[in-house]
Amino acid sequence: MSQNGNPFDFSSPADVSPIRQVAQNAIGRQARRGSLVLFFVGGLQLIFMFLFTGVLVGEMIRLNEAARFLQDPAEASLPLVVYFYYALGLILGGLFVGLAFWARSDPLLASLIGLGVYLGANAFDFLLLFGFGITILPAGSWFWLLRIFIVLLLIDAIRAGFAYRRIVNKLIVELGERVVDPGENS
Repeated sequence: MSQNGNPFDFSSPADVSPIRQVAQNAIGRQARRGSLVLFFVGGLQLIFMFLFTGVLVGEMIRLNEAARFLQDPAEASLPLVVYFYYALGLILGGLFVGLAFWARSDPLLASLIGLGVYLGANAFDFLLLFGFGITILPAGSWFWLLRIFIVLLLIDAIRAGFAYRRIVNKLIVELGERVVDPGENS
């Protein structure tokens, strides 16, 4: 067991066996893999939201100038649903970045939640596209290919999470230590 009592802490002193060192490297590699995928999805979402911010500000300026020529200036405002989608897009990007940080310690659960959230956001986006004509996630034929690519990356992150869990459990069993859930109070 590690010096601080946490079996999931594989930081090693210099006198660690080469087999354990290889296992530690494999564990770290699988955790980084899941984390990088979630960072990619969150970063991509935030980049698109940054670009959408420019479009939104430009549209607000254009509508503000057009309001001078309208009898009812309220007609020159953006629908409230646009702001809702904007906030939801920022929340999704932030959520994936947060999941990426969490994936450093539990890549399987973070990746599973990431895939579920991404598929749910796509389903929600697809349904509301026909109701309001606005999408949270990027739209267009090329972006559908990107969405499929992201789903495949998230599935690969889940696979890496399973590999991480398998390596950790095997190492713990070989060392004769009890598997302890990091969230469990001891």
